[in-house]
Amino acid sequence: MIRYFLIICFLLALKSATAQTTVFDAQMSLADEKLLRFTLGLFEDSGSVEATLINGGEKIPLLPSVWQGDSIDFEHPVFDSYIRIFRSNAEWKGFWHDRSRKGIYQLPFTLEKQGDPELVESLLRASKSRWYCQFDTGENAYPAIGEFNVSGHRMYGTFLTETGDYRYLQGVITPDRYFEISAFDGSHAFYFEGNILGDSLKGQFYSGYHWKTTFVGFRSDTAHLPDGFELTKARIKGPITLKIMRGDALVFDLDAPEYKNKAVLIQVMGTWCPNCLDETQYLNKLNKMKVPMTELVALCFERGSDTAMQLNNLARVKKNLGLTYPMILAGKADKKTASEVLPFMDPVLSYPTTIFLNRRHEVVGIHTGFNGPATGQAYRDQSRAFDQMLRKMMDN
Repeated sequence: MIRYFLIICFLLALKSATAQTTVFDAQMSLADEKLLRFTLGLFEDSGSVEATLINGGEKIPLLPSVWQGDSIDFEHPVFDSYIRIFRSNAEWKGFWHDRSRKGIYQLPFTLEKQGDPELVESLLRASKSRWYCQFDTGENAYPAIGEFNVSGHRMYGTFLTETGDYRYLQGVITPDRYFEISAFDGSHAFYFEGNILGDSLKGQFYSGYHWKTTFVGFRSDTAHLPDGFELTKARIKGPITLKIMRGDALVFDLDAPEYKNKAVLIQVMGTWCPNCLDETQYLNKLNKMKVPMTELVALCFERGSDTAMQLNNLARVKKNLGLTYPMILAGKADKKTASEVLPFMDPVLSYPTTIFLNRRHEVVGIHTGFNGPATGQAYRDQSRAFDQMLRKMMDN
């Protein structure tokens, strides 16, 4: 028995000895020769390789893979995208491929090994600031709130908008107050640069290589955005009916027995949408604690026109996030289509949009957008507001 125990210990130690962790500083090329920086960790053990995207305060594990010669592909567990890495003694490099966009949407990056094996630097919050901002100009202008934390030359934070947030941002700030902050989560590649001039700031925002705009702002500790429950309203009073067809098949019916006399929470979302991902994880936790008189369903509006691929996207998300509620393919990913599917309310402004129905299937509230965990206090405030609306839909 002792001999057997020693052999097991030896094998475990041998396996541990073969494991290797490598941390890379990555630089992704965007438009105008801008570089989006993020951190990538690789853990190799017995031929299997695990990769983790470090995106500010969050870690995003990609699906495990194996080397195919000198290249390896890591699929995203939720979004329809992957990263491919090429290794060599001289240079490690790769690209990110987003299948959900039209054409071949790829962004190249280079990798440089870090000397420090720690994946995430300790966030020592030395100073905080809040800014009221405006992105773009003219008819396309929209407001935002910037919340930043600065520690030494490091800068962290996010921008909140009426339809959601720009997720965990990280970067650097120079002594003359020029900053670069960015986020890469496998679905969006966001890059912001700008200058802080006293109590004002101005800069540019890039999304991948397909879009850019400007933004300006001023320091304001009291800046706020409209309440998400005030942006979209129901057009009718009384119970609603909602049936969704896919071809000749009825795929969702609010009058079906499983929804009869039950309060229903409808999530209007897409698997390509990071803010929807944040809300999905939040709602899934709520659904696991649901009371018998409530139901939750996701109506998904997906990119592309291949129904089989769209359904595969839904199945991937449901499996990898362990979702406990149904996801229904409701149409293509545009707000006009979503508005046509949901004629009982104002036009859809945002993915996600969340509809609260009481047991008579009357609309008691509609929430536009979602503030994810990166927003800190806004996320906690929103969670309390959702809890109050859930109580209201149960009491009516």
